Amino acid sequence: MHYILNSQGRKVFYIIYWIKKNAGQFKKVEEKVGDAKRNDMTAARAAAIRSRRMSGEEKSNREMRIEARKTAEWTIGRLWEEYRSQKGKPPDKPNYQIGTYADADYFAYAGHLKERFAKKHPSEISSIELGRFRNEKLKALSPQYVKHCLTLLVRLVRFGAKHKLVSLFDFQVEYPRFDNKVTNPLNAMHLKALIKTLAEYENAHARAVVLTALMTGLRRGSILRLKKSDLDFERGTIYLNRPKGTPTGAIETIPFPLPLQGILRGLPPNDSDYLFPGRGGDFMVDGKRHWIEIKKRAGLEGFRFHDLRHTFATLVAASGQVDIRELQRLLLHKSFEMTLRYSHLLDSRLQQASNTASNVILDLAKEDEGETVPRFGLLPALSPSDMKDKNFKPVRKGSGKTK
Repeated sequence: MHYILNSQGRKVFYIIYWIKKNAGQFKKVEEKVGDAKRNDMTAARAAAIRSRRMSGEEKSNREMRIEARKTAEWTIGRLWEEYRSQKGKPPDKPNYQIGTYADADYFAYAGHLKERFAKKHPSEISSIELGRFRNEKLKALSPQYVKHCLTLLVRLVRFGAKHKLVSLFDFQVEYPRFDNKVTNPLNAMHLKALIKTLAEYENAHARAVVLTALMTGLRRGSILRLKKSDLDFERGTIYLNRPKGTPTGAIETIPFPLPLQGILRGLPPNDSDYLFPGRGGDFMVDGKRHWIEIKKRAGLEGFRFHDLRHTFATLVAASGQVDIRELQRLLLHKSFEMTLRYSHLLDSRLQQASNTASNVILDLAKEDEGETVPRFGLLPALSPSDMKDKNFKPVRKGSGKTK
């Protein structure tokens, strides 16, 4: 440690120390730590700074300059703050504003992106680093949620590029591959176990939340935010304010099943505007805790709450009483492709329609006297034994005739 006198005659203190580099090498560092008047620097204070920097407790001047420059730059953390500000949402806490859905972006950023990328400029993030991040997260998180985290990161960079703050990634981000068309509905045995458990469950509101999901196919977020005024018992309609995938202020309606009307009428009275109240009169936010307990008692640990929605869709589709467009309307799917995952369950309806047309044709072809042999050379329906007849050979594809 030493000092020099500047042009004003003030002491300017410098420190000299060595830092260990890789492979056991050392590097000599000489830094200015302040002057006697402006920084109230003394030899003792300079020596203390030298000791802290040698031990790594305090950053060097160079490291502090780099950190200050990054703070001034548009890092991922700063882009997040500006992005949330323009969305009208706080950057440092989840947005539980009434009428909105769970703040998935906040939890993805705070829980997974912040620690790794907040202090980095987009230009410092490589495709290799994102690949490592993806693979690490896939060990504990679902592919869909990891994709959401990566999508949020890309969205922040695109936001910055749109406002000419940063440049886009110069590589293609690789997302986890998964089949989001997979459904996991409850079968009859599962449903019986669930209904039995619900009948004995002590929390009436939590019980009604599960039954509402089963009987309407609504998502959990939509159910928990239902207000009493959203239920129209006379018209048999449930009004949904801004369901998922619709713009702010949009209202959708779904049928209000009669059995569910009786269940909801029997809920304990409360002063909240919400059908399923939580603390302070707000909507219930601990519904997940109840669902975990309910499915544990019912032996359904492998099922998600969202599988209740799949169960509703499966039961409706398999009933043969609705077509694919009507099912899309019931599920409030904005994309027709989302509903197509249940299309195979509509085969019974298609078979019924096909049989109806065939029966009409056969009825018209019968003799007025009521003969059972149809006209126009139409054959009666074949039984399984007929199918084994050696004289019956199905038409092969491309042959154009029966032998």
